[in-house]
Amino acid sequence: MKNELTTGAFAKLCRISKRTLFYYDEIDLLKPVRVDEKGYRYYNLYQTDRLSTIRLFQEIGLSLKEIQHYFQAADFKGKSQMLQAQQSKLTEKIQELQQISAGIDFLNRRFQHFQEIGADRLFFEELLTAEKYLLTPRKPQEGISVNYLNYGYQYGIIFDEEEISRVQAQSSFQKNCLAAVELPQAMAVFQRAQANSNFQKSAGEYVSIIYLLKNGEMTSCVPRFLNAIEDYQTTGPLFHEDYCSELASLSDEFIIKLSRKLRK
Repeated sequence: MKNELTTGAFAKLCRISKRTLFYYDEIDLLKPVRVDEKGYRYYNLYQTDRLSTIRLFQEIGLSLKEIQHYFQAADFKGKSQMLQAQQSKLTEKIQELQQISAGIDFLNRRFQHFQEIGADRLFFEELLTAEKYLLTPRKPQEGISVNYLNYGYQYGIIFDEEEISRVQAQSSFQKNCLAAVELPQAMAVFQRAQANSNFQKSAGEYVSIIYLLKNGEMTSCVPRFLNAIEDYQTTGPLFHEDYCSELASLSDEFIIKLSRKLRK
């Protein structure tokens, strides 16, 4: 009939597959205006508007079932509520993606810095503003297992000043045999946290080093670091954090940064 399009012609006009049109017909989402005695489906030009609406709703995240429900809604108020609910979901998703993007940028900057500076080399960095952390205390007998899944983009362990002073004294006394130094006990696991933070890494200049470490070397590197910085006046806790291990993807080593604040 006049103004009718075959399934193939309608699919080509709308830039979708014939199989998709068959499926839409099957679930009563978009039915042809006519099916002849041979089973051939026909559509009219005005149905492109309906298909355009379906594609729009798919792009904003509605499922086909939700689109069916939208078309079946009898009042405009119900339709508006559905769209407002979807807009809220999209806003949340955008915020989530922005956080992910910022996190990847944070890790990639560290990864690039590691490639520039390498391992086993002291360097200095200025922390312009305090960083907010959430500390999770741990008992001395507990093991330490921290990773991105549990603690996000920035995480590590922190050793308090008293513990570091004890190890420093031993390191100075047994400088030629650091393996004999009693290893420190971590005070807590820390992670970056804007909300619910309970600790701040204070602004100032820090002396740091990056090590490539195996699992068994995670705390044994502390005396080595303290020995390397003995000519500098440092203060406060020692920060021991994963720097960018996820991006480097080394099979049996981790990229760990140790840092301590320089005394003014």
